[in-house]
Amino acid sequence: MPKAKKRRNSDETEAPSKRAANCGPNEHEAAPRNEEDGVVDKREPVYLYKDPDVSTQKTSGLYKPPTFEELQNLKEAEMLFQSNLLKLQVTELLAEIRPKKKPSIDAFLCLLRSVLLSTRPTDPVNLCDAMTSLPRHIQYPLRLNNSPGLKGKFHFVPPQTVKVIGSYLLQSLAKPELNVDVSIEIPQECLQAKDHLNYRYFHKRALYLCHIAAVLKKEKELLTSLKFSYMNSNPLLPIIVLTPILNGKVSKYTVQLYPFIADEMFKVTKLAPDRNNIRDTSAGDGQENPPTPYYNNTLLQDMDSYQRHLHDIFSASQECAAFADAVMLFKVWLRQRGFYKGYGCFNGFLISMLLVYLLHHRKVHKLMTSYHILRITLEHLASNDWTVKGNTLATHDKVPLEKFHAAFEVVFVGSSGYHNLCGDMSSTTYHRVQHEARAALRLLEKESTESFEALFMTKMPFVQCFDAICHIAPVSILAASDDASQQDRAVPAAVRKLCGIAGKGLGGRVANLSIKLQPCKQWLVSKAPPDPNDDPLTLGMLLTDRAFTELELGPPADSTEASTFRSFWGDVSELRRFQDGSINEAVVWESSCDAECRGIIKRIMLHLLSRHFGVSTSDVTFTMAQFDQVLSKPNYKGGGDSPGMYSTGEEMSRRVLQTFEDLNKQLRSLDQLPLSVVSVVGTSPVFRHTEVFPPVPWDGRYRSHFLAALVSEDNSQLQRLCPNPDHSSPPFISPLNVVCQLESSGKWPDEVEAIQQIKAAFYVKMSELLGRECSLISSPTFSHLDVLKDGFVFRIKVVHPWEVALRKSTVKKQKSDGKQAVLEMERDLIMLPMLCSCLLSIHQEFPVFSIGVRLCKRWLYCQLFSNHIRDEVIELIVSDLFRSSSPYEPPSAPAIVLLRFLNKMNSFDWNSITDIARRLLPQEDEEANSELSSHFPAPPTVIQSRIKLLSDKAYTLACSQLSQADQSDVDFKQIFRPPLQDYDVLIHLNKKHNPQAVCALDTSSDVPTSATRWKAFTKLPVVDFDPVRIFVQELEKTFSEFALFFYDSYGGDYIAVAWRPNLLAAHSFKASHANCRSLLSASRSQQVAVDLNSILDDFKVMGSGLVKAVEVLSDSKSP
Repeated sequence: MPKAKKRRNSDETEAPSKRAANCGPNEHEAAPRNEEDGVVDKREPVYLYKDPDVSTQKTSGLYKPPTFEELQNLKEAEMLFQSNLLKLQVTELLAEIRPKKKPSIDAFLCLLRSVLLSTRPTDPVNLCDAMTSLPRHIQYPLRLNNSPGLKGKFHFVPPQTVKVIGSYLLQSLAKPELNVDVSIEIPQECLQAKDHLNYRYFHKRALYLCHIAAVLKKEKELLTSLKFSYMNSNPLLPIIVLTPILNGKVSKYTVQLYPFIADEMFKVTKLAPDRNNIRDTSAGDGQENPPTPYYNNTLLQDMDSYQRHLHDIFSASQECAAFADAVMLFKVWLRQRGFYKGYGCFNGFLISMLLVYLLHHRKVHKLMTSYHILRITLEHLASNDWTVKGNTLATHDKVPLEKFHAAFEVVFVGSSGYHNLCGDMSSTTYHRVQHEARAALRLLEKESTESFEALFMTKMPFVQCFDAICHIAPVSILAASDDASQQDRAVPAAVRKLCGIAGKGLGGRVANLSIKLQPCKQWLVSKAPPDPNDDPLTLGMLLTDRAFTELELGPPADSTEASTFRSFWGDVSELRRFQDGSINEAVVWESSCDAECRGIIKRIMLHLLSRHFGVSTSDVTFTMAQFDQVLSKPNYKGGGDSPGMYSTGEEMSRRVLQTFEDLNKQLRSLDQLPLSVVSVVGTSPVFRHTEVFPPVPWDGRYRSHFLAALVSEDNSQLQRLCPNPDHSSPPFISPLNVVCQLESSGKWPDEVEAIQQIKAAFYVKMSELLGRECSLISSPTFSHLDVLKDGFVFRIKVVHPWEVALRKSTVKKQKSDGKQAVLEMERDLIMLPMLCSCLLSIHQEFPVFSIGVRLCKRWLYCQLFSNHIRDEVIELIVSDLFRSSSPYEPPSAPAIVLLRFLNKMNSFDWNSITDIARRLLPQEDEEANSELSSHFPAPPTVIQSRIKLLSDKAYTLACSQLSQADQSDVDFKQIFRPPLQDYDVLIHLNKKHNPQAVCALDTSSDVPTSATRWKAFTKLPVVDFDPVRIFVQELEKTFSEFALFFYDSYGGDYIAVAWRPNLLAAHSFKASHANCRSLLSASRSQQVAVDLNSILDDFKVMGSGLVKAVEVLSDSKSP
């Protein structure tokens, strides 16, 4: 290593030596830096030890003491951020979303200003005539048909001023939406003193925009599109949206033109929230017109000058250096949650004004960073309810806040003292902002690397944020108000009434209720404006754990509130006497199964809409349980002790658990066993409520068309029934695996084989005692004991605590190939009982976990991955949706679980399965932790890629289907049907030999089913007999080097085959690789190639009777 030419004295090397103590192992080399940073841009090595030959370094460059700004940043990173990573992520995000300054857009804005100021004025005409004689190819942008008392004249005069306002000027514009706001001041000579009455101002404003649009339409070299839109979807405030041409290309920027008027145009006292400005000529004598607060506030929105707001925001940004960065962070946060656009939205302007308010009240300091400002603002939103006590920027209360609260749901008064900045916002929207602010604070308080991604990088579609969604189409069917003050906003008034009624009716069943904000529509200036009342209304409901309770308890019968309760609920309310003797009004939503319980929310909403709005059921679509149908058995008919339909199977799961509890007690009561039973734990998916189709009890007989398939029961040598391959397969009966642990004893042998023999003896003794003492039919084998109880077959395995350790030691000493068998035993006897216990606790906390994980399994198996991914892996992934649900709340509806699962699979890191298992199943030693990846293995890479591709498409389709207001013709099974175009061969199966055909996705009515009536049994039924599964296992064992096999274990009627890459490549002949290969006839070097015809013939021979046909789909690899 070369040495420096000069020496370094000891005083100058002391500081670097101290700094070196905190350096990492690779930080002894100086990284190249820019000269602007004060660091020499050289790659010469720097020595951090004292060397007599090293030259004296200056105190500048790398050895310069840290500046105040650097020390401040280090201190902030330590005190404010949970980690340096979060600080780096925020800094990188700000750099990514900040657009680069382009002179071309500035030049366009100057040219636009000159064009607008040079327009020619027009002669005055009557206002009604002006509305019918618009410039050519320009349509009127308002949909006000009957404006009372429309008088006055209008003439166009060039704008008084044309100025750039908003985020572009304040440098708080954030990608990807690059909107440049330009204000156009309407001259006072265009207006009259009484234009604030009866919509006259809004008509003249719209006419003024029409003339501006006519002027701009001629500038075809400057613009590519010229459209109208509504400001924040307010139908009284149209604006012009244009896309410029910059340097001969279509610009990414969009310019929006906002008309406004001078502050002194109208007296602001006449526009107070308690004043009326819509004169109803039909009102009788002595009848006063009601206040028009929303009309007045909309007019004040143009009068409460943009220049005043711009001055307030600009002053705040000059005072606080991080102001613009904080606004940009909030814009990203709001956009990801869907608050940024729509009628009554919470946009960047409101955030800017809120930061101005916090600065004025010294809640935000001018030296704070953007991240610190973000946290304080979130705390303010989370802890202050503007629906109860609003904020005001006015120095004097010109209008008391009480008057604003009496007129508006959300109050935030601007600096004028008359304009409510949140006048159009509903209380439901603000409460959802509050809810998201609290969730964001909880994320920031966690020391997690996922906080940043959940806050800023995760888009939260409305359909995923809520458990139940109600679509009402069109929204105009709600509007039935005759109030004169609501003439211009009958639909918004009806929507707010709906939210109030829904909130009262649902009560504690919902934690949050919110209206989906529709994006602002744009249309060509030559087209008529769309009617916003034709849009559907989407109401989202975030459910609580009380959502599915059947009883809605009302007040006592003799109380004054009883009549109000009866009036609200109508004929569904009734008097009921309860066990404590009280008599109350009550509403009972009776349900016979869990699926009907989940429909209680829908029944309540349909009743409220019908009673209070007269809305019919056909106009309402409720999204919550659309996918439940794939978990039902439509051909199943109940009988015996379980009448009714199969529903979605939860009741069968509980019946299995109840039977298992009885069996547990009977096993523990076997006193004549040499060792008593300590614990009995079920390990099958049904015991943790995750079996896709929970089993139904066998009734002790087979239907007539199955009798020929069975060996006669008169043969006393047989303890169980057996199928006959010449006839149809009997219905599938799955054994329910149970792990039985005996009390400890020092007499167990130390050899594996001896332990197995003793366990077999225990099975024989258990079978004898269960038959004699409990009258149960059982069949002992060398590896397990099958017990038939109440129609269910339980497969009991005795676990010895040291058996797994002994097997591991034996495998390690003998270096044999039994490691995989040992891992399977450890998983079945040790890991699965632990997993079952953990998942049961999740199910008890989140009841929807059960049907949610079953839906996810059903989707994966329908995509033909039954033999490629384990049940436990799917359960772990779904459990993480509940334990780590950020940025969402844990789901309470099955459809939402499936949506989030599909979204998660699109970008899931399969290596994280071990981390999920480690968090759920903490192990004592490091070796056990390392083995979790073997117990819960990820699927092969090719399967991971396939799952990612299919989940992405399924998620997009499911979101589209659930977001539709009219779902009458939507096929929700579509996302479960697998695409087959990527496979090479289909092996079609004979349905009569598929015992799982009753579970098929598109099952037909001729599929045989079993009943649930049971009686005394004489033999065990046919257990775990699935010819399709056995056939697939044989195919994989024989042809795994040539192809991958895919099938649906729940009723799939075909097996898909995908040939492996380079299958047809020729190879030199080897005796060990002669299987399914043939010599090439034209080859002189004895090369062989795969004989696909032979493989296809083998498929038919191996599946004789089961295989109906073999279909070749792909010609690219056909022989």
